[in-house]
Amino acid sequence: MIQVCPIVDFQVNKKVTRLNAFFTLIMLVFFVLTDIKCFVFLLCLDFFFRAFMKGKYSVISLFNKSLLKLLKIEPLMINAGPKMFAARLGFLFCFLIALFYLSGFILIAKSLSVIVIILASLELFFDFCLGCKIYSLLRKLGY
Repeated sequence: MIQVCPIVDFQVNKKVTRLNAFFTLIMLVFFVLTDIKCFVFLLCLDFFFRAFMKGKYSVISLFNKSLLKLLKIEPLMINAGPKMFAARLGFLFCFLIALFYLSGFILIAKSLSVIVIILASLELFFDFCLGCKIYSLLRKLGY
């Protein structure tokens, strides 16, 4: 699928977004295996910062930027539009996971967590962002 050029006026480091996927994956695996709900709440908050505040206060993104800088790994800048859309989907999923968990629907919360784990794995290991593909498709359709 050809990606349509999104209309946002800034870029993000693709390497940071892939590391963000790693931490998302790790935190949700810990949640699924241990029932420690703080992982979901932290992810929900972090996705909110990435999705609606350009990642400005995202602890995960800030840590990953610092890590890459420390390791002197050159950034690979891409348009932020698709990644922000994907972060909004991540926020929605984490919000729903927290909501279902707090409502006692543990199986639904963990099932949604597994979906996000799969999506984060696709981003991390195969550089495939489903949210970005959906974003490009919606832009192509005129939304």
